Amino acid sequence: MKPYQALIWNEWRQMRGNVIALAGVTVLLWLLLLAASFNKTLAEYVEMVATALTIGLPLLYSIVLADSFAREFSQKTNSFLLELPVTPTKIFFCKYLANLGAFLVLVILEAQLMARLTCLTPGKHYTDGIKPEDWLIGLAAIATIWILAHAMVFLASLLGKKPGNGIVAIIVLPLPVILLLPGAMTATMFLFKDDQYWIISSLLFSLFFLYGFCVWLGWYLWSSRIACGCKIWKLVTAALITMFIIPWMLYSIAYFYFSSDFNSAIREANAAGIETDIKKMILPPVPDEQNAVNGILKFHHEYLALGKLVKDQKVSMPSAAQWTGTRFDFIKVQHENITPKNIPEATDFILNHPRMNQCNAILSEALKKPYCRFSKNYTFMECYSIDFMAYQAVKFLTYRAYAFRASGQDDDFFACFNSIDRISAALTEQPFARLKEWGFRLKAMEYQTAIAAGPDTAEAVKFYHQMIRNIDSVNYVIPNETFRIYSYLEDRDGILFGGIPGPKIFEKCKLFYLPRLFQSAAAWVRRKIEEEKLLKNTLIQPDIKSWQKATNQIPGIFKAIPYLNIWYPFNFRSRFESYKLCLALKIYHIKYGKFPDSLRQLVPEILPKVPINTQTGKDYIYQVDADGYILLDYPPGKNRPNQSCISGTRYQPWDIKPEKAK
Repeated sequence: MKPYQALIWNEWRQMRGNVIALAGVTVLLWLLLLAASFNKTLAEYVEMVATALTIGLPLLYSIVLADSFAREFSQKTNSFLLELPVTPTKIFFCKYLANLGAFLVLVILEAQLMARLTCLTPGKHYTDGIKPEDWLIGLAAIATIWILAHAMVFLASLLGKKPGNGIVAIIVLPLPVILLLPGAMTATMFLFKDDQYWIISSLLFSLFFLYGFCVWLGWYLWSSRIACGCKIWKLVTAALITMFIIPWMLYSIAYFYFSSDFNSAIREANAAGIETDIKKMILPPVPDEQNAVNGILKFHHEYLALGKLVKDQKVSMPSAAQWTGTRFDFIKVQHENITPKNIPEATDFILNHPRMNQCNAILSEALKKPYCRFSKNYTFMECYSIDFMAYQAVKFLTYRAYAFRASGQDDDFFACFNSIDRISAALTEQPFARLKEWGFRLKAMEYQTAIAAGPDTAEAVKFYHQMIRNIDSVNYVIPNETFRIYSYLEDRDGILFGGIPGPKIFEKCKLFYLPRLFQSAAAWVRRKIEEEKLLKNTLIQPDIKSWQKATNQIPGIFKAIPYLNIWYPFNFRSRFESYKLCLALKIYHIKYGKFPDSLRQLVPEILPKVPINTQTGKDYIYQVDADGYILLDYPPGKNRPNQSCISGTRYQPWDIKPEKAK
């Protein structure tokens, strides 16, 4: 042990002056910041400066201490070896670990001091919202960078055989990390499905690898070259070139492999009958003078301006439940039939206000045109604007439908549905999943309005029968958007972190992401092929939870979206089948003055058979409730006591009389 103690003691003598000086500078800076924290003007900057010093001071420590360490190796090597009968390897690691230990002691002392200082500053700290797991990842990354900087400075000083090279090493530190990153990302892309964890692990892997390389190269040069007086630069050059060529070779292999795999997946999709070219799927445009879309857009702008007037005049626009007392999707047993006092006021505003009439005139004139077609190569954000515009128009039409019923104008009530049909059909004919989905949603608003507010008269029965026939003819299959994969591959900005735009710095590094993107795209396309096989026979019902879990195994940005094509058809079919039952119950009530005791009483007079819930594969749960009924998609369970918050419909006949609203 004596030779090692002598080595450690010699190392301490070489660097104790620097250690004491660095500790003194740290304490002095801490005292200055502590004094500044009592000044109201400077207090708000203390936390920021203390945080910057916490991160930056260890870099100064590494330069000073590693320079001292390298100077000892380069200037006093021969005498050291003659005096101590210890192998060069043991000398190297003994002195290096002693130097690293002093460095870590200084870093921990400095971090503790600055952390205490930030706790003294008033107000909320900008680090308060950081999650514990993010703290651990951040601390691991920063600590790794500190230790890596120490090793880089040591290696640079050892190679140059003089102090001062440490500053250059700190400046160029990001460069070798970036050069190693493609290989690290390629090596780790098979281990992580989540992009965020993958990128963080790749960065840490690069830092660890570079640290190990610096220590190994320093040890090898010292024990096999410097200690023997041999030249080192040819070896150093060869080692550096090898270290930086191998990662890019791995990246190139991964890029060509996964791009070929993606092209193979596209060929498989085409062989399965899935169209991957969006240009072949977009509907042909029609002349603007024959298209209702421009008029709907004009209505949309006018209706948004009207919204401010409604808010300023405090006119209530009731929802379906407030108009009629009927609730869809969520049922509460303790619910009174709501008949707001403001229904006459709302009815008068909707039917008679000049601005509302102007909106109606614009929309009515637009829907008289022979076509209603959205014909563009829509981006994702344009799909958002289209569905919102259509939703506002349909919501306006449902308000008018309720107002017509409240004023006793039943023919005008049903006429509103023709306009809703035009708009919803324009969306459902689109080759875009989001637009077709919203076409179903808008159609659902029409059926809900008819169920909640439709008149209980013999004249209305034919309309309800027609609605039932329309439900039977609906094609619930959502378009398979395999073509959308190309928009992600061509526009890669903001792809990182599951499709959420990340920091700008990552957009500059998107080249590193290409193999991962092709890997994710190929897996996504193959999942789409499996979906298409299932959707060709919608009677085959997959286990939605298991299917979603399986699609989450897709790496990268596409894992969150593949299963929707499977889920939507069963979801919408279940919803529309429940509307069919509600309309049939309405017809039964009109004919017999009461609701049936069982859904089987609707067969065969009104329905050929009782539909089942396609999401559960079981019958809907039906029970007569006061003068209405409850139709549930799922039975009440342990997590839903007293039948609260259950998906389904709670129907109550509208008890408002037309004369009350006039």
